[in-house]
Amino acid sequence: MTPKSSLLFVLLLLAATACGPRPQAAPTDTPDVPIPTAAFTSTATASPTPTRTSTPAIVIAPLRSATAVRFSATVAPAPVCQDTPRSRMIVQARGQVTSEDPSPLNVRDSASIRAEVLTQLQARSLFYVLDGPRCADGYTWFRIRARGVEGWVAEGDSEDYYIEPILP
Repeated sequence: MTPKSSLLFVLLLLAATACGPRPQAAPTDTPDVPIPTAAFTSTATASPTPTRTSTPAIVIAPLRSATAVRFSATVAPAPVCQDTPRSRMIVQARGQVTSEDPSPLNVRDSASIRAEVLTQLQARSLFYVLDGPRCADGYTWFRIRARGVEGWVAEGDSEDYYIEPILP
């Protein structure tokens, strides 16, 4: 027997049994017993009344909007001066005294090792680069402002940097 003929046989068998008379339910004897009825009465009882409480509101402060800040800086050409390290300082940007050498850095009134020392800056002291670079006495010099004093500092020598930029 093929699958098609088996399917046909099953369908015919189902159809034949579905066409027969419907079975009838046989009557059963039910005793005559009176069924009691229930009567419901409602009584009021005092219960606590719910009270409405206020839920504290959560207040979210508005976020501050971001404000774009214009930043312009010019990178010093490198190297400018003979026998000096490649310049890393950025004019119109912040810088700091390096921490490799614990000696204070001289801030002078002009770009020269013979110029008067106005003040000294300790390691990690911050400053703002105003001008530069200038070559003098074998150093690359930058004019800075630190703690209200404006003057010139050497960027470094052939082996070490004395100052470094703080990148934005």
